[in-house]
Amino acid sequence: MVVGLWLVMNAIACVQLSSAAKIAIGASFYHSHTQVLAAIGEELHKRGHSVTVITSTTNHFVAGKGYNVLFYETPVTQHDIGSCTAVALKKNDVFITTCMKHLIDDNKAYLNDDSLLQQIRAEKFGLKILDLSTSQVYMSVYEVEQQDQDANIEELEKVASSIK
Repeated sequence: MVVGLWLVMNAIACVQLSSAAKIAIGASFYHSHTQVLAAIGEELHKRGHSVTVITSTTNHFVAGKGYNVLFYETPVTQHDIGSCTAVALKKNDVFITTCMKHLIDDNKAYLNDDSLLQQIRAEKFGLKILDLSTSQVYMSVYEVEQQDQDANIEELEKVASSIK
């Protein structure tokens, strides 16, 4: 966790040093995950970046923070999340396998929202910050043209060289 937080803070510092970026933040239905990613988004927004948080309707608290928010409807409720998490904690289930059905249902809701997916593709985000629990799903919709990929690789190389 400490290493992950260190990497995030370094990413924020590096992004701060460069010109304003168009950033997408994908967060799962878990309130705690979204809360952390929304705080990162808020800090990046304060530093002049264009930030869009993409999350489910269970995380309505992210609205009104200054950055853009794209919501998708999910069948998963806060009660579902709380119940499966409580069972996982009771069973010492560190992988929260009791919540997998809800995670799958939430990801399906995201992938089936054609309007949202078209909007995300049209935005052409330069940087994506993703929740590990949904990163493969979110990345599947980020179709980047080859020249955009080359530009992103060049930017990443600049950032990496500034860290050394």
